[in-house]
Amino acid sequence: MICAFGFGVATTALAAGVTLTLAPVTTGIINSIGGTTDYTLSISGLHASPDITNSPALGGYNVVLNFDSNIVLFGSVVYGSAVNDFATTDSSVSGQVTLSNLSFSDAATLQATQAASFTMATVTFQGAGPGTSSIAIDPTSTLSDEFGNSLAVVNTNNTTIQSVPEPSGYALALFGFLLVLANARRRMLIS
Repeated sequence: MICAFGFGVATTALAAGVTLTLAPVTTGIINSIGGTTDYTLSISGLHASPDITNSPALGGYNVVLNFDSNIVLFGSVVYGSAVNDFATTDSSVSGQVTLSNLSFSDAATLQATQAASFTMATVTFQGAGPGTSSIAIDPTSTLSDEFGNSLAVVNTNNTTIQSVPEPSGYALALFGFLLVLANARRRMLIS
Protein backbone atom coordinates (compact mmCIF):
# COMPACT_ATOMS: atom_id res chain seq x y z
CA MET A 1 0.00 0.00 0.00
CA ILE A 2 1.17 3.52 -0.70
CA CYS A 3 1.21 5.39 2.61
CA ALA A 4 0.87 8.92 1.24
CA PHE A 5 -2.46 10.68 0.91
CA GLY A 6 -3.86 14.14 0.61
CA PHE A 7 -0.61 15.66 -0.61
CA GLY A 8 -1.13 15.40 -4.37
CA VAL A 9 0.91 12.17 -4.56
CA ALA A 10 -1.84 10.29 -6.36
CA THR A 11 -4.46 12.17 -8.33
CA THR A 12 -6.63 9.36 -9.66
CA ALA A 13 -10.22 9.80 -8.53
CA LEU A 14 -12.76 7.01 -8.83
CA ALA A 15 -15.96 7.88 -10.63
CA ALA A 16 -18.29 6.43 -8.01
CA GLY A 17 -17.34 8.64 -5.07
CA VAL A 18 -18.26 8.39 -1.41
CA THR A 19 -20.44 10.30 1.04
CA LEU A 20 -19.26 11.78 4.33
CA THR A 21 -21.90 12.37 7.00
CA LEU A 22 -21.60 14.33 10.22
CA ALA A 23 -24.55 13.64 12.55
CA PRO A 24 -25.34 14.08 16.25
CA VAL A 25 -25.32 10.91 18.36
CA THR A 26 -28.32 12.15 20.34
CA THR A 27 -29.81 15.66 20.03
CA GLY A 28 -27.07 18.06 19.00
CA ILE A 29 -28.10 20.48 21.76
CA ILE A 30 -25.75 21.50 24.55
CA ASN A 31 -27.75 22.57 27.60
CA SER A 32 -25.09 24.55 29.43
CA ILE A 33 -21.76 26.26 28.92
CA GLY A 34 -19.23 23.49 29.40
CA GLY A 35 -21.80 20.81 28.56
CA THR A 36 -20.98 18.37 25.75
CA THR A 37 -22.55 16.50 22.86
CA ASP A 38 -21.14 13.90 20.46
CA TYR A 39 -21.19 13.78 16.65
CA THR A 40 -20.25 10.86 14.41
CA LEU A 41 -18.28 11.26 11.20
CA SER A 42 -19.28 8.41 8.89
CA ILE A 43 -18.41 7.30 5.39
CA SER A 44 -20.62 5.40 2.93
CA GLY A 45 -20.36 4.35 -0.70
CA LEU A 46 -17.33 2.10 -0.36
CA HIS A 47 -17.30 -1.30 -2.12
CA ALA A 48 -19.86 -0.03 -4.64
CA SER A 49 -18.74 -2.50 -7.31
CA PRO A 50 -17.57 -6.12 -7.31
CA ASP A 51 -14.72 -5.03 -9.61
CA ILE A 52 -11.78 -4.44 -7.23
CA THR A 53 -10.49 -1.46 -9.26
CA ASN A 54 -13.82 0.34 -8.81
CA SER A 55 -14.52 -0.89 -5.29
CA PRO A 56 -12.41 1.21 -2.96
CA ALA A 57 -11.64 0.74 0.69
CA LEU A 58 -10.59 3.71 2.81
CA GLY A 59 -6.82 3.79 3.34
CA GLY A 60 -6.48 7.20 4.93
CA TYR A 61 -8.10 10.57 5.45
CA ASN A 62 -7.53 14.16 6.43
CA VAL A 63 -10.95 15.63 7.32
CA VAL A 64 -11.31 19.24 8.45
CA LEU A 65 -14.39 20.25 10.48
CA ASN A 66 -15.30 23.96 10.72
CA PHE A 67 -17.46 25.48 13.47
CA ASP A 68 -18.08 28.79 15.27
CA SER A 69 -15.71 28.82 18.27
CA ASN A 70 -17.84 31.49 19.98
CA ILE A 71 -20.62 28.88 20.26
CA VAL A 72 -18.81 25.53 20.59
CA LEU A 73 -15.30 24.23 21.19
CA PHE A 74 -13.63 20.99 20.17
CA GLY A 75 -13.54 18.59 23.13
CA SER A 76 -12.13 15.22 22.08
CA VAL A 77 -12.21 12.52 19.42
CA VAL A 78 -12.42 8.72 19.44
CA TYR A 79 -11.36 7.17 16.14
CA GLY A 80 -13.17 4.17 14.65
CA SER A 81 -11.34 0.89 14.19
CA ALA A 82 -11.66 0.47 10.39
CA VAL A 83 -8.70 2.80 9.68
CA ASN A 84 -6.67 3.28 12.81
CA ASP A 85 -2.96 2.66 12.52
CA PHE A 86 -1.73 6.25 12.70
CA ALA A 87 -4.23 8.84 13.95
CA THR A 88 -3.61 12.52 14.71
CA THR A 89 -5.83 15.39 15.74
CA ASP A 90 -5.01 19.07 15.22
CA SER A 91 -7.18 21.67 16.96
CA SER A 92 -4.64 24.51 16.95
CA VAL A 93 -6.75 26.69 14.61
CA SER A 94 -9.70 28.36 16.35
CA GLY A 95 -13.03 27.09 14.96
CA GLN A 96 -11.45 24.14 13.20
CA VAL A 97 -10.36 20.60 13.98
CA THR A 98 -8.44 18.33 11.60
CA LEU A 99 -8.89 14.57 11.95
CA SER A 100 -6.22 12.51 10.20
CA ASN A 101 -5.84 8.77 10.05
CA LEU A 102 -3.75 6.37 8.00
CA SER A 103 -3.82 2.59 7.75
CA PHE A 104 -0.65 0.55 7.29
CA SER A 105 -2.67 -2.54 6.32
CA ASP A 106 -2.28 -3.91 2.80
CA ALA A 107 -5.00 -3.42 0.19
CA ALA A 108 -6.37 -6.97 0.45
CA THR A 109 -6.79 -6.68 4.23
CA LEU A 110 -8.59 -3.33 3.97
CA GLN A 111 -10.92 -4.62 1.25
CA ALA A 112 -11.70 -7.76 3.26
CA THR A 113 -12.26 -6.10 6.64
CA GLN A 114 -13.99 -2.78 5.88
CA ALA A 115 -17.75 -2.49 5.51
CA ALA A 116 -19.36 -0.39 2.76
CA SER A 117 -20.11 2.25 5.41
CA PHE A 118 -18.75 2.81 8.91
CA THR A 119 -18.01 5.41 11.58
CA MET A 120 -14.63 7.07 11.04
CA ALA A 121 -14.65 9.01 14.32
CA THR A 122 -16.85 10.28 17.14
CA VAL A 123 -16.16 13.93 17.96
CA THR A 124 -17.18 15.62 21.21
CA PHE A 125 -18.00 19.34 21.22
CA GLN A 126 -18.32 21.55 24.28
CA GLY A 127 -20.63 24.54 24.76
CA ALA A 128 -18.81 27.91 24.83
CA GLY A 129 -21.69 30.39 24.52
CA PRO A 130 -25.31 30.78 23.45
CA GLY A 131 -26.36 30.35 19.84
CA THR A 132 -26.35 27.96 16.91
CA SER A 133 -23.30 26.98 14.88
CA SER A 134 -22.97 24.93 11.73
CA ILE A 135 -20.46 22.12 11.83
CA ALA A 136 -19.25 21.64 8.28
CA ILE A 137 -16.85 19.30 6.54
CA ASP A 138 -14.36 21.58 4.81
CA PRO A 139 -14.05 21.10 1.03
CA THR A 140 -10.25 20.83 1.41
CA SER A 141 -10.71 17.50 3.23
CA THR A 142 -9.07 14.55 1.48
CA LEU A 143 -9.61 10.79 1.43
CA SER A 144 -7.47 8.06 -0.08
CA ASP A 145 -8.22 4.50 -1.08
CA GLU A 146 -6.27 1.40 -0.17
CA PHE A 147 -3.66 2.16 -2.87
CA GLY A 148 -3.13 5.82 -1.88
CA ASN A 149 -5.25 7.22 -4.73
CA SER A 150 -7.61 10.10 -4.04
CA LEU A 151 -11.22 9.19 -3.36
CA ALA A 152 -13.87 11.50 -4.79
CA VAL A 153 -16.31 12.82 -2.19
CA VAL A 154 -19.61 13.28 -4.02
CA ASN A 155 -21.68 14.37 -1.04
CA THR A 156 -21.13 15.80 2.42
CA ASN A 157 -23.95 15.94 4.92
CA ASN A 158 -23.21 18.73 7.40
CA THR A 159 -25.13 19.62 10.55
CA THR A 160 -25.78 22.29 13.14
CA ILE A 161 -25.29 22.42 16.88
CA GLN A 162 -27.18 24.53 19.41
CA SER A 163 -25.50 25.58 22.62
CA VAL A 164 -27.20 27.08 25.66
CA PRO A 165 -30.62 28.50 24.75
CA GLU A 166 -30.30 32.19 23.99
CA PRO A 167 -31.57 34.69 26.59
CA SER A 168 -34.03 36.09 24.04
CA GLY A 169 -35.80 32.72 24.06
CA TYR A 170 -36.25 32.92 27.82
CA ALA A 171 -37.49 36.51 27.55
CA LEU A 172 -40.07 35.53 24.93
CA ALA A 173 -41.32 32.62 27.06
CA LEU A 174 -41.57 34.89 30.13
CA PHE A 175 -43.48 37.51 28.13
CA GLY A 176 -45.96 34.89 26.90
CA PHE A 177 -46.44 33.56 30.43
CA LEU A 178 -47.09 37.09 31.72
CA LEU A 179 -49.70 37.66 28.99
CA VAL A 180 -51.50 34.48 30.00
CA LEU A 181 -51.46 35.56 33.66
CA ALA A 182 -52.70 39.07 32.80
CA ASN A 183 -55.52 37.64 30.69
CA ALA A 184 -56.55 35.27 33.52
CA ARG A 185 -56.49 38.12 36.05
CA ARG A 186 -58.57 40.32 33.74
CA ARG A 187 -61.17 37.55 33.40
CA MET A 188 -61.31 37.13 37.20
CA LEU A 189 -61.88 40.89 37.69
CA ILE A 190 -64.67 40.98 35.07
CA SER A 191 -66.61 38.08 36.64
